[in-house]
Amino acid sequence: MKYAATIIIVPSIPVFYWQYWSVNDRNKHEISVAETRANKVPNVQTVDDLLMEHVMPGDVLMFDRRCHLCQSPAAALACMTNKRVLTSMEEDGNAGGRGYGFSSSGVLGKFDHVGVVVPSPDDDEDCYGLGEPYLLEFTPQDGVVIRPLLERLERSRSRTVLLLPLCLPGEHRDPSSTGGDVLKNDERTSEKNELIRKKMDRKLRQFSSFAVRSTQQNGVGSMHSFMSIFGSLAYSFKIHETFSSIPVNPSSWVVASALQEAGIAMNVEERGALNSKPEDFLRDHRFNEMDSVRLRPGFRFMRPIPVRENNRR
Repeated sequence: MKYAATIIIVPSIPVFYWQYWSVNDRNKHEISVAETRANKVPNVQTVDDLLMEHVMPGDVLMFDRRCHLCQSPAAALACMTNKRVLTSMEEDGNAGGRGYGFSSSGVLGKFDHVGVVVPSPDDDEDCYGLGEPYLLEFTPQDGVVIRPLLERLERSRSRTVLLLPLCLPGEHRDPSSTGGDVLKNDERTSEKNELIRKKMDRKLRQFSSFAVRSTQQNGVGSMHSFMSIFGSLAYSFKIHETFSSIPVNPSSWVVASALQEAGIAMNVEERGALNSKPEDFLRDHRFNEMDSVRLRPGFRFMRPIPVRENNRR
């Protein structure tokens, strides 16, 4: 019995120490973010502030997370499993031998998490293009949540964060002259597209409310890491199709479901949203029938725009 207890306890010590360090490090980061926000110069716009003015509901954000900074061992294991199994990027010689390569879009990183921009939950049903943008995502700690996008970006410690701007049929959204980091919407957007966006906003707001409420009622949040590990391993062994309700990647499943509900993505496959992976959003569905998120005719994602490009540590 003594040896059995030793075998169990001794290997657990590094895990408990890592979790203690991770929580303390996260708390320090939260304090740093709060101090930065408090010391912000009034009436001076940052790049993030400009981005908030031009990002629109339906846009997708992708995260290349630092797994060792996840809050729990299960979340860290899920992050590492996703990067190992669900990313297909080849190792690049200029990436310092860390296994980070270029995707088909030419973007450096291994993206394991996604979120979708949705309207503010405080806006009225008839509002369009008003209010602060929010991000809907499936997180390991709290399940499906909706948070102000600016606050989410300030707290993020991901290596890379990409923005995929969504374009409607005939819509024009062009990078500004500030190096492509900020977007502006072309004023030639037709009246028809404005009606489409109003309907999209309403559907995204309704889906967000339903998804968050369902998570709180069913306690799905605590299952995120398990679902993520199981889904990626099932995909690795090519048995994911045999499960009727287990997603390959929980965050991609929620985003793809939101896009389908809003009439942006097509829902023609039984497991279309459940089979989606973060990299699928980077592939053009018009040229990649497999491993891509199929958008409705005329809808497309523009070239990815880096929102965060941190060092590789």
